[in-house]
This record gives sequence, structure tokens and C-alpha cells, in this order.
Amino acid sequence: MIRAVEPEAQLQLNGKWYNVGGVDGQKERAYLRPEWMPTFTAKPEDFSYVKHEISELDPLLPWKGISGGLHIRLPEKGRS
Repeated sequence: MIRAVEPEAQLQLNGKWYNVGGVDGQKERAYLRPEWMPTFTAKPEDFSYVKHEISELDPLLPWKGISGGLHIRLPEKGRS
């Protein structure tokens, strides 16, 4: 069950607030009816999802993997 479609976050830049995600126009917050969705809009100044990428992590510092008491290789490999 989906309830209110609210922004995930809010940012303040130079004194102005911006929403991250969410929609405008949902009057009832306790529940969501599919037939209401075509009436929802996004404010043009707010942030919205565009795309995402999955890539290998690039090291921020040249790491030799040697440290006093650590016997593991750091940093761990991962994706961003």
C-alpha cells in the first residue's frame, strides 16, 4: 500500500528550499488511488531522478595496504 508521495529530502541552497522527489497535488495523504496519479505534477525547480550508474570504485588515496596492526587489505572493493 502506498500512502503519500512525499519528497525524499529537502535542500536549502542560497536561502531557497528545494524538494528531492515527491509530487505536488495529492490532497489526501492517508491513501493513494491510482486514478489520481495523472493529476500529480512535479515542480520544475525541484530535483528529480534522471539516471544512475554502477561503476567500480576509484581509490581516493594511493593505498599500499600496509598498516600497523591490520592484516587485511584496505580499502575493501566495492561499487558506487
